[in-house]
Amino acid sequence: MHVRPTRRVHAAIRTAATLVLAAALCRDAGAQTRANPVRIAVDGTDWARRILHAQLTFPAHPGPLTLYFPKWIPGTHRPEGNIADLAGLYFRADGRPIAWVRDTLDYFTFHCDVPAGARTLEVRLDALNVPATRDLGFFEWNSLVLYPAGTPVSQLWYRASVKLPPGWTSATALDSTGGSAAVTEYAATTLEMLVDSPVVAGAHVRRLDLGRLRGAPVDAAVYCSSPGGLEFKPDFETQLEGIVRAADTLFAARHFDRYRFLLGLGDLPGDLTLEHHQSHLYQAEERDVVDRGSVPIALNNLGHEFTHSWCGKYRRPVGLAFRDYQHPENSELLWVYEGLDQYLGYVMNGRSGLYPEESARLQFIRNAASMTSRSGRAWRPLRDTAIDSGPLRDASSAWSYWRRSQDYYIEGALIWLEADCVIRRLSQGRKSLDDFCRLFLGGGVNTGPMVNPYSEADVVAALTAIQPYDWQRFLDERVDVINIGGPARALEASGWRPAFSDTLNEYERAIDALSKGGSNLTYSLGLSLRGDGTIDDVRPDGPAGKAGVGPGMKLLGVAGKVYSKAALVEALKAGRTSRRPLELLVAWGDQYRVFTVDYHGGPRYAAAERIKGQPDYLSRILHVKPVE
Repeated sequence: MHVRPTRRVHAAIRTAATLVLAAALCRDAGAQTRANPVRIAVDGTDWARRILHAQLTFPAHPGPLTLYFPKWIPGTHRPEGNIADLAGLYFRADGRPIAWVRDTLDYFTFHCDVPAGARTLEVRLDALNVPATRDLGFFEWNSLVLYPAGTPVSQLWYRASVKLPPGWTSATALDSTGGSAAVTEYAATTLEMLVDSPVVAGAHVRRLDLGRLRGAPVDAAVYCSSPGGLEFKPDFETQLEGIVRAADTLFAARHFDRYRFLLGLGDLPGDLTLEHHQSHLYQAEERDVVDRGSVPIALNNLGHEFTHSWCGKYRRPVGLAFRDYQHPENSELLWVYEGLDQYLGYVMNGRSGLYPEESARLQFIRNAASMTSRSGRAWRPLRDTAIDSGPLRDASSAWSYWRRSQDYYIEGALIWLEADCVIRRLSQGRKSLDDFCRLFLGGGVNTGPMVNPYSEADVVAALTAIQPYDWQRFLDERVDVINIGGPARALEASGWRPAFSDTLNEYERAIDALSKGGSNLTYSLGLSLRGDGTIDDVRPDGPAGKAGVGPGMKLLGVAGKVYSKAALVEALKAGRTSRRPLELLVAWGDQYRVFTVDYHGGPRYAAAERIKGQPDYLSRILHVKPVE
């Protein structure tokens, strides 16, 4: 049955003024209470085909109603609501079809006219292309909900249920109230916490009890596309327990009622790893836990996502503290939100034993070398990469050295490393950034999930309370000033400096293996390659960039031989004793070209060098054996 939109519905979207009026009129219609929440029933029986069906039942009152589909998703720092995969949208009032129209100025907004006498509004929709395989899937509630305009999401109540395919189980941070073998029902919660509680499900799961943190239980649900991917050794559980213990000691408080590591191991589309108050989604390949080496690069961010519960969820920049999911975010403080958390993630990798000692240090050392090589540092300050976070997340890797990327992560981590070293030096070892974390992120009181917003001035005040210093100037010089040598200086404050070797160390070998045949030649030719020889990125001020090589070209030959990774390395080694430039044969469009690159430095990979006579703060920070 086709239902034509009424004139009243069309009129509600003709001007911005009527849009605001419609939002105001619908506040009573959307004021769901805990006792009378929106009901959302998700049917996942079609999950293997990557389709989820949802039915939402709203308590409703007659009149114009504006409903939003979430646009700005917390943690993604951009308008990433997956509206393109919304399908099968039907509205019914007390079971009778009614018309809806999409807003002509904002396609995440829908309008309808609830008829007189109606007590419920039912909305049915489908979410397409959800991440799934035959035996594994994720979903996030923001892909399945609509919500009324005019009320903060922290005051809108929803009660959810999920029907799973036969043989599947699920895990989430939501409180289960039971149900049946096929349907899991959850307690009523706010829309804010519903969207903050993703679901992972599948046929193969292994559950791990990771103990308690300040009285709150912490566990892990590891789902995999096959049973074989769950046959990991007990040391993985021990390492996760180590992350939990390290966080307990670091923050001395928690801001969750329970916490759940949600791991999905399988060939799932997209990057699904994302932080939440009481859980985090973590995506890896099917055998990344079973086959992990001594440096598990694929699991590098487990600590990072966990510490986001304190840094990013509980303490959050005021520009990222949201009323709803429709309004733009101010991301300029991501060098704290993500940069400090990146630092803490590296610290967790060392303190938990997830990484061996040398590799724990090399996280910082390699990134100092990488950030120093960013040509874009000559024109772009770090804060600008945070403000421009959304576009940079979608940007290609081509010319990222010149454009800069989301550098607020790893350069931010180096700023916080330097701040830690400054505190240790000025206090003669009596204080450290751990004290700042206990004050600023822990807060000294255990709470459930909540948001405590902060400004940059609050950051400076907390640092000053731990160690008097001109912290505003310290931060200004590193965040807002064009600063070519900043990353190297930050590392040197810790007692180390970047060095270069012609062989890969254990940490570099692990990263190299993750590239699936690619090559990182940043510190030699000034380029990076994919596994098939396609040039992924080029430093414009590097040897290859000066010779005219650019991203997108495909390397076919090197020094007169057919290209292979081994042939390129051998040519670089031979170039040390040869005055002849290195010849690179590339395919570019429908043409072949030969570039001559005047480089004779051999292979160069990031390594570490201890600065004699300076304290080894880096090892102390990571709680590993100092190197003298």
